[in-house]
Amino acid sequence: MSDNNYNNPYGNNSNNPYRNSEGSTDNTPDKNNFTYDNRFYSTEHEHNPVNYIEIERARQNRRVGRGLKRVFALLIVAAILVGTIGTLSYFYQIVPGEGNTVFRLERVDRNSGSSTLQNTPGQVQGNKKTGAQRDVNLDGPELEIVEPPVATTNPVAKQTGSVLTVPEIAEKVMPSVVGIVSSVQSMYGTSSFSGTGIIMSTDGYIITNNHVIESAQDISVTLMDGSEHKAQLVGRDSRSDLAVIKIDVDNLVAAEFGDSDALKVGELAVAIGNPLGLDLMGTVTDGIISAINRDVVVEERTMTLIQTNAAINSGNSGGPLINKYGQVIGINTLKMQNYYTSVEGLGFAIPTNTAKPIIDELILYGYVKGRPTIGINVKTISEAQSRYYNVPQGVGVYYVHPDTDAYKQGLQVNDIITEAQGQKVTSAAEINKIKEEYVAGDLFTVKVYRSGKYYEISFELMDEAEIDMNESVFTLP
Repeated sequence: MSDNNYNNPYGNNSNNPYRNSEGSTDNTPDKNNFTYDNRFYSTEHEHNPVNYIEIERARQNRRVGRGLKRVFALLIVAAILVGTIGTLSYFYQIVPGEGNTVFRLERVDRNSGSSTLQNTPGQVQGNKKTGAQRDVNLDGPELEIVEPPVATTNPVAKQTGSVLTVPEIAEKVMPSVVGIVSSVQSMYGTSSFSGTGIIMSTDGYIITNNHVIESAQDISVTLMDGSEHKAQLVGRDSRSDLAVIKIDVDNLVAAEFGDSDALKVGELAVAIGNPLGLDLMGTVTDGIISAINRDVVVEERTMTLIQTNAAINSGNSGGPLINKYGQVIGINTLKMQNYYTSVEGLGFAIPTNTAKPIIDELILYGYVKGRPTIGINVKTISEAQSRYYNVPQGVGVYYVHPDTDAYKQGLQVNDIITEAQGQKVTSAAEINKIKEEYVAGDLFTVKVYRSGKYYEISFELMDEAEIDMNESVFTLP
């Protein structure tokens, strides 16, 4: 085929894409000007825009797409800011500061004024009231401790007629065990938490753990007969993890409380509770008393507890630990867990002899009187941090409550406490252990490290109930 003879396979009809610009039936395409698939090409104007309208539309679409991406990005940032501000506003409120303090971010106590719970006469009414200003519930019951039966034969031998079997223990104590559901409201909705309680009196006073009802706006109690009742908060104590609530029901079956000091290692122990929720309500597990007077550090505080291998799981909190006589000798509170290895058979309960004075004061006053506090927030400085920052190992102070005597006597933020009452301390738990030997109003001395020098500061311990530690202070330099 020669270069000058072009064979047009499409013919000369109007659908021929190689038709020349003048509609000629010549099969040789015009090299200077021809149409192809409705697109116009010109060798004389090869630098001009091609298909300008379509290109402009594509550019506009790209601009619109970029604009929409910017709008979505701004909406996401705004949502994050609104969520953060909403969360802070739920837990904190901004109040004017004093002196060098420009403002304070004060935590809102959802268990007091803003709570929807109805208060019984023993409940605290407000944040900072002295003991004289609080209501006293003189009509409330007192926790009664019953001595174990006296052995009529050799104490080591089985005490026929007084020691119960596990089925007999369950039958005796089961009617005194209740299920507790606490409802906590937040900006994300309502969450429910379940636990166990022990009926203390026939007129509706119930013992449980503080962490079961903490921050709850509504508390409901389910009895073993399936009936559900709304509960009122009588008092709670976060340090001992104990709380008392009340339902308006009479003629209940109250549990019998035994002497925890009479326990011996190896004795029978039975736990009753609601593991993992009310679906498994009334679950009975048994084991032995593994240890007594076991010191366990919980949130920088040392608690002296009963150790048992009777299965205690989430939902058992606040339930009874029972001895061989069917007497409650402990309030189940925690299970030892390890995220790296499997840990079983390590449950702990608050001894009844430890719980009695606290429960009695919660019913009488709604709080525990005379608890000593320095009025500071601290952080333990580890050995590694001590070497890195070239400071002594001890307890760093990052907040001092302005209403405390420690503040007035010169204890400051960033001080490092190295001694308390002449004893070396390297953790907050050690300071708390020493402090628990004193009462509010006692003189307390600490040795602190500050800017390369050591100082001794003496001050009076405060009543914990009169100091609101749910505050954070931001001070501009």
